[in-house]
Amino acid sequence: MHQVHNQISLCPRVPYEPIKPELPEDEPFDSARLEAARDKAIHALLLLAALLISMLGYFIWDHWQTGRVEASSPIGRLIGVAATGGRPWPVVIQTERGFFPLREAVSIQPGAALLLEDRTSGDRFVCDLQRTVCVQSSRHTLGAVR
Repeated sequence: MHQVHNQISLCPRVPYEPIKPELPEDEPFDSARLEAARDKAIHALLLLAALLISMLGYFIWDHWQTGRVEASSPIGRLIGVAATGGRPWPVVIQTERGFFPLREAVSIQPGAALLLEDRTSGDRFVCDLQRTVCVQSSRHTLGAVR
């Protein structure tokens, strides 16, 4: 048996002729609009670069300010930890000097001595004595234990 190929084509072939655009050769090219668009694009890119550099500078400065300790005071030993379920301060720890809301959950052994650090950024952190654990706290305590 031999195969028969169908020679019928649904799309007849047209001879290929390259299409050349008709350009007016007598008219000079006006590059003023092109240069204005290029200048606007350059200005937009420079503004974007300045914005990104400013944001990077702010993040570096903020990180540096958060890392600098202005004052440190002992707040006693850890007595207990409670989860409040609130959004901004989900955990509250109890020490010998009061209750301190924390920004996030932390693993500290009961009885561990703690410090309250005031940073140059205005933030407060509760840390252990070795400063291996530091977590952001509210700027105000919730009251002293009596």
